[in-house]
Formats: sequence, C-alpha cells, structure tokens
Amino acid sequence: MKVLVKSNIVKRRQVEHTKAERRILETINHPFIAKLHYAFQTQEKLFFVLDYAAGGELFFHLSRMKKFPEHVTRFYCAEITLALDALHQYVRRCTPCYGSFLCIIRPRLCPCFVCLLERDLP
Repeated sequence: MKVLVKSNIVKRRQVEHTKAERRILETINHPFIAKLHYAFQTQEKLFFVLDYAAGGELFFHLSRMKKFPEHVTRFYCAEITLALDALHQYVRRCTPCYGSFLCIIRPRLCPCFVCLLERDLP
C-alpha cells in the first residue's frame, strides 16, 4: 500500500501528477507495472492499494549491494525499458503523437510526455 500525505502533495505542487498517477495505474495492465486495485482517502492521507511486489523496491537492493553485477543490470534495464514503453504507448493513445522520430531523438519535446506530465488524462 502506498500512503501519501495530502498536505505534502499540495505543498510540493504534485496534485495533478498524483491524479494522473492514479488514473494511469488503475488503467494500465503490464507485468512490470504495479496494478492499482483500490484507492481511498482520509482527511489527511491518500491510499493506493497496489499489487504486492515480492522482494521490495529496486532502490533498496541497490543501496544494499552498492553496485549490481552486469547480468542483473541488464535484467533490470530490460524490465524498466518494457515498462516505460508500455507507459509511452498508453500516453500515445491519450494524445496525438506528431512523430515517432521526435519521441526517440528528443523525448522531452514529444507531446506524449507533455501529456503525461501536464495534461488531464481520460
């Protein structure tokens, strides 16, 4: 379960990003992206009930090992790349993409990523 403190979200100006995160996580279906099953709130907090990820977070393991062996790095890079591709495909369905070349060469300029960060998603 992911717990977010509402006052911190507002203070950090992350309200729209948090709303987009919820919409994306409850919609997208991919083996390398945690599925949002439920979301609820109290006066002070937001709660996201996500898929259980056995083994914990990648950053926890990296901090313990300091450096991954190359075969482990390749494995995680492949998973992360596939997850980012799935997110990119989702966002492309939500907004027109004016050129895949732009997505590859200058992803920050691509309208797909602008939609993910700044626009309201369906």
